[in-house]
Amino acid sequence: GTCIDGINNYTCRCHVGYKGALCDEKERICGEDTCYPGVKCREIPDGYECACPAGFNGSRCESDIDDCQPSLCVNGKAKARTCIDGINNYTCRCHVGYKGALCDE
Repeated sequence: GTCIDGINNYTCRCHVGYKGALCDEKERICGEDTCYPGVKCREIPDGYECACPAGFNGSRCESDIDDCQPSLCVNGKAKARTCIDGINNYTCRCHVGYKGALCDE
């Protein structure tokens, strides 16, 4: 930390990750709400990182990755399918006249 001189005393301004009168107590960075609920938080030298499960990203793992990008419902005719994003997956909803997992039949 940084020592700030006062009249007959001093105070310490602690660096990130430390606390206490002398900045000698390591602050717990990973708290209950640090990462998205249910996601494991891990302390690293520069702070913390959240171990995002498959299908999620973001600093707290709060964002569902759009599994429809790029379009995986491969039929080249846009009117043949609609891609529905799920958690680490997608589903193709085939329009009338098309069938198959990718609406390619």
